[in-house]
Amino acid sequence: MRLVWSMVILAVLGALVLAAVLTVSPESAGGALDVFFLYVGGLTLLGLVVFTGRRGGEAPERSPFEEARRPVWPAPGPLPELERITRALSLGTQSAFDYHFRLQPLLREITETRLAARGRRLEDAERMLGSDAWELVRPSSGLPENRHGPGADPDVVRRLVEELEKI
Repeated sequence: MRLVWSMVILAVLGALVLAAVLTVSPESAGGALDVFFLYVGGLTLLGLVVFTGRRGGEAPERSPFEEARRPVWPAPGPLPELERITRALSLGTQSAFDYHFRLQPLLREITETRLAARGRRLEDAERMLGSDAWELVRPSSGLPENRHGPGADPDVVRRLVEELEKI
């Protein structure tokens, strides 16, 4: 209802301007009426746009057409590198073979990278990380004697990771 009153008030103001123009210059009545009718038509269009722009109730933000046009991105999957690390950790704590060939090279690479960021070498890791953690990353002397034996202790691996995060 407020919209209707606003449009009526603006139309009345336009009519007052038209009356003033006709009073001052009666010979330009044809042009003044044309301008007035354009003004009223513009007001009508503006009123319709504002009225149709207002929606009753809670309507969706987008039309069904806009929703259909929206590109559908697939949900991101797990990172392949994270899967590889998780697999190496899981297998490396179960058997000596997987520890030697999967987990130890990965832990050594991570340790070397973290130490290199601080200007250190792998040889400095023994005194920085402790003897238990050093046993996990030290250069090995060959293949494990019992490849089906136990892998790395998960608690020691956890402590190594915590120490590496401190570096």
